Amino acid sequence: MSSYHITPLEIGLYIWLAAFSYDEVSEFIDAGSIFYAVDIWNGCDVIIILIGAAFLITSEDLPFTSG
Repeated sequence: MSSYHITPLEIGLYIWLAAFSYDEVSEFIDAGSIFYAVDIWNGCDVIIILIGAAFLITSEDLPFTSG
């Protein structure tokens, strides 16, 4: 049995990622898909969200992972 240990820095990262993702989804809804896709910085924002989601999924310290 392993103990789960999430550092305060990781908690801050999860909160920031959730807020960032919420902001991007609301911007997508407001602007529409065509206007959102035109801006290169929005593409970079989506990449940031995907990297954060990959970190969240592959993190060994979370209870829902088997690692």
